[in-house]
Amino acid sequence: YYLEVLGYSMDPDGMTYMEWTYQWNGYIYQDNETFNLAQYINFRIQVFNLQPGTHTVTVTFYDIYNNTGSDSVTVHYGENNAPQTPTRPSGPDDGEINTDYTFVTSSNDPNGDDISYGWDWNNDGGVDEWTDFYHSGNPVQTSHSWSIPGTYTFKVKAKDTKEDQSSFSPTATIIITANSPPNKPNKPIGSAYGRVGVSYSYESLAIDDDGDKIYYMFNWDDGTDSGWIGPYNSGDTCQVSHIWNVRGSYSVKVKAKDEHNAESVWSDSLPIIMAKICSHDQIMQLLLQIFQPFSSL
Repeated sequence: YYLEVLGYSMDPDGMTYMEWTYQWNGYIYQDNETFNLAQYINFRIQVFNLQPGTHTVTVTFYDIYNNTGSDSVTVHYGENNAPQTPTRPSGPDDGEINTDYTFVTSSNDPNGDDISYGWDWNNDGGVDEWTDFYHSGNPVQTSHSWSIPGTYTFKVKAKDTKEDQSSFSPTATIIITANSPPNKPNKPIGSAYGRVGVSYSYESLAIDDDGDKIYYMFNWDDGTDSGWIGPYNSGDTCQVSHIWNVRGSYSVKVKAKDEHNAESVWSDSLPIIMAKICSHDQIMQLLLQIFQPFSSL
């Protein structure tokens, strides 16, 4: 068997010299050729008595200004070997349903082939998902989620570009639990009396037993709400301001949801009263009505 490399090179300034290097298992052979000035050169390189292993040929051309351009080709020759057994997947060992978790593994291919990883997420001996191909030896990340609570054992295998497969890796285990919504938020704290047209602040907090981030929504009892505000860490206080434009009695309440959209119940309500703002003229008229009886004495 022999290796033959065909190609060409172009340079508008013209070329007069090329060299090439052959490498195999630490062995290096170099050769060169000088030729008449040319802008376009075809070349053919032959390597005889090819032995099993990885073979690389690099070709370099020189122009009249001694500028260079090079390219190389690598060929794997001989019996193909399957990738090595991947490493045990590393990643979290507990989590919640419907949440993506990332796991890392790697494998080496004796022939230097790229590798795809086949994941068996339920440990039934079959591959549920093959990844794209990655360079041999590179750590590869893959994400997965589970929709039902339980304890899951999973593993991974590797295959090269020639479809030769490794055995499965050692297994890994993750415990998946159901997500719980945040607890009932505290009753809102803030002004119980005020005037229309003035901004007032109210605050509350809730605890999420799963430690999830929390969003809050205040209901102002005037046909509006705050929308979801956040995220906040579990137990952190959320403070929001609001203005009422119509006098009357209102009940302010708040609910919470976690990062998985699980919602709490509404908090206890805070009753408030918004009074009308009196203008300067209205105040003066009121004072005159109060003091007018005394002026006639």
